[in-house]
Amino acid sequence: MYSNIYSDTSAALLSESKVLAKPASADSISTSASQEDHVSMGGYASRKSREILENVSYILGIELMCALQAVDLIGKAPSSNLNKIYTKARASISFLKEDKYFGP
Repeated sequence: MYSNIYSDTSAALLSESKVLAKPASADSISTSASQEDHVSMGGYASRKSREILENVSYILGIELMCALQAVDLIGKAPSSNLNKIYTKARASISFLKEDKYFGP
């Protein structure tokens, strides 16, 4: 029930991140009749890295939500180490009883 929505969202974010991972230097073009030393792509590369990190944070959040749901639906307590994470996460992420739209 939940896995399709989450996996589609995660797959889309991952696919976008793969496109963003292309080296920024590949988009560098010659200017001034090729007389410059270099064209800095550092700013662009930084912005792409920030977008990738944001995508990864969403993907990890989705994975955490799926794991929490799985623990509750299976009905078995996690190990003591995982239970610490489970308890902390469940303090702010409630169990989903039905499908829910998470968009803005």
